Amino acid sequence: TSGCLSIWDVSTLATAAARTSMMLLRRVRVHTMGLNALCIIDASRRTEHGHRHRRDVEPGNETVQADSTPNARWIVVSAGDDQALGACAVDLQGDGEGEAECNEGGGARVSVRGTWALRGADGCSMRCLAAEGDLVVTCGPEQQLRQWRVHLDAPWRGGAEVAASEVISLCT
Repeated sequence: TSGCLSIWDVSTLATAAARTSMMLLRRVRVHTMGLNALCIIDASRRTEHGHRHRRDVEPGNETVQADSTPNARWIVVSAGDDQALGACAVDLQGDGEGEAECNEGGGARVSVRGTWALRGADGCSMRCLAAEGDLVVTCGPEQQLRQWRVHLDAPWRGGAEVAASEVISLCT
């Protein structure tokens, strides 16, 4: 009911000895009331419309050129009781081998680039959403479907200074 998005490190749940412990990595407020539904869009090395960037590989060489981008970039899209559609841009730092770097507390290194909320995105609370590429569909108790476009590069262009309408827009 807090409207917060919590990001947990659940990697310790894979071992029988540590099944009772999870580490809270970040908690950010996205909504003014309860968060009803969320989905994660992988924005790592993607362009608009959800297509992946091509990695530059030298002919005959299987090694991928190193870059300084995080292992994962996610946009977590959420629907809330406050009639808002929210977005939270998250970077997960890693070692380039698919393993997350750990901070001093033992958890993965997570940074939040920004959060945005489109207030009044629906006439009532939104109950469900689904994503495919950069498209998100929402629905509430009134059973009206709305289609939105998530601009996958916007959060990394300007950070928190980017307007919510530059991150998520209603498809016409």
